[in-house]
Amino acid sequence: MWAAMTVACGMYMSRYINANDMNSKVADMNKDEKYGNIVWYDVAWFTMSAMSSDEAWTDADQAEKYILELQDQDEETLMKGTRWTVLYSLNAFSCIFICINTAILGIGAYQLKARILGMACCPFIGCLQISCIITTAVFRFNTMGKLASLSLTPSEYTENSPMTGYLGGSRTFNLDSQWILFLWLMQLMMCV
Repeated sequence: MWAAMTVACGMYMSRYINANDMNSKVADMNKDEKYGNIVWYDVAWFTMSAMSSDEAWTDADQAEKYILELQDQDEETLMKGTRWTVLYSLNAFSCIFICINTAILGIGAYQLKARILGMACCPFIGCLQISCIITTAVFRFNTMGKLASLSLTPSEYTENSPMTGYLGGSRTFNLDSQWILFLWLMQLMMCV
């Protein structure tokens, strides 16, 4: 469990750092009050895919259906995007707490106070883990998340590409959605 949570933490943290770097760069460039609070990573896939052709989607017909579903949403909701950055940070810190608690419980094999502390933290960490699982499912499988999972827009932060919204590399939002799904399933199995 320790190794699996460490890997999950690393995956979530690396995606969060990538998204945060991208958001910081775009926020520095865009001081417009209307769009100042947008998390660029969460909406970039849609903005860039909308400017592209049908080749921007793994399944253009399904993407069109999701886009039609999203037309009923107000602008504020659409500007929140996928909120996958929330998933990355929430799950990364959850995994860190689980690893720390596991270490405390390991020390508890020799120290009674550590065992008591570790066991006292278990219900709270369990609640945190359940909330992470639910939040991940909601953000990944809502209409916006399902549409982003079809996007072939690059999701890797690239320092010197302002014309593409600092998006580049071989990672896509489709691949990110597959990692989110894999890590979510792993968390489900560990929770059971």
